[in-house]
Formats: sequence, C-alpha cells, structure tokens
Amino acid sequence: AANKIPHSDLAFAVLGDVHNNIDSFQAAIDDLHEINPKMDALVLNGDAVDQGKEDQYVSVKNFMNKNIDLMPNKIIKNIGNHEFFDYDAGTNSKEQVDTFIKRYLDFAGEEKVYHDTWVNNYHFISLGSEDGNSVTSDTITAYISDDQQKWLKETLAKNYEKGKPIFVFLHQNLNKLTIPGNISWVGVKQSEQVKEILAQYPEVILFASHSHLDLDESSITPEETF
Repeated sequence: AANKIPHSDLAFAVLGDVHNNIDSFQAAIDDLHEINPKMDALVLNGDAVDQGKEDQYVSVKNFMNKNIDLMPNKIIKNIGNHEFFDYDAGTNSKEQVDTFIKRYLDFAGEEKVYHDTWVNNYHFISLGSEDGNSVTSDTITAYISDDQQKWLKETLAKNYEKGKPIFVFLHQNLNKLTIPGNISWVGVKQSEQVKEILAQYPEVILFASHSHLDLDESSITPEETF
C-alpha cells in the first residue's frame, strides 16, 4: 500500500508518456489518490496519447471523466511529440500536423502549446514544441521559437519571489541524455537558449519526460548543469 504524506501548502503529481495506456493510467491514478486524496494538481507532461488521432483523445477523455473523483480539480495538459504525429502514416503533411496541434489545444483547453497557471500561489509554466517536423518521420526534437523564448522570459518574471520555487515543464529533455541501448540525444533544438533563460532563476525546478526512464537518482539533473 502507498504511504500517506503529511499536509503541505502544495502537493502535485507529474505523469509523462501515458501513451493512451489506460490500464497503467488507472493504476497510477489509484496510487496517487491513495497517497494523497487532496492533491492540488496533476500535470500530464506530454504523450498522453500515442498518436494525435481523435479516437485516442476520446479514450483518454472518457477515462478522465470516469475518474474525475479520483483526480485533482486542476489538471495541466502539456504537449509531447506523439500528440503531433500519426506514426502509422510515416510522413505527415503540414495540414495533418496543424490538425493534431488543434486537437491537442482542444484537449488541453489552451490557446497555445505553451501556457502558464498558478497553483496555490506557485507558478507552473509549461513549454511545448511548436513544430511537428512534418517533412520527416523524426518528430522527437522539440522546437521552441523565439516568440516562446521571449514569452518564457516575461512569464518567469511575473510575481517573482526570490527563493520561491518555480515549476517548469517540457516533455523533451534539455540536456544530453543516454538511455539503454546507447541511444543519446538532446531533445530540444534550442536547448542552449532555453537553459540560458532558466539559469537566471535558480528557483526553477524543471520536469521533463520523454525518455521513459524510471525516476531515480540517475534521472535527476542538478542545477549547475544548466
């Protein structure tokens, strides 16, 4: 059985890479509710669906509606690479990718793939790739535009309090990451630019998903690598 945790002024959970795996999603939600039934927020940090198809969104939406009493009222839904793409089709057209992005925005209730909100007076900032790389079948690398970088700078400064944590989320990894099988890559095309912005705020705690690595000491990166 999961252990109960004491009350705090903020409690939230982050799940990445559900990939429309409803059985695993259910097990995670059940565990989280047992650990803390009064959690303030749940962050779905990309790849909630396995492809950007309507039936997969319907599946995830139906699951969430069914489990509404087990989840926090605040659910933040971020974009990953699988939201962008129909992998069965190989190459996707720009029109297809645009459709997938709109489908994500409808699901998330957002106007852009990057957005922010406040939870118990703590700032939650979500970044997101704006380019599905539709001319190739490689949709792994995130694209963070100049406009999004400018928005990030402005958003980090909003109601900033020295020493107070700022939670930033991006599906793809900023640092070079090696996963089993000796596959190694940096997940964000503008990784250095984003790290330079985040480095101005030592209060930032960045959550990435994408790698499917277990959450242990090897998957936690100290701030001095920014």
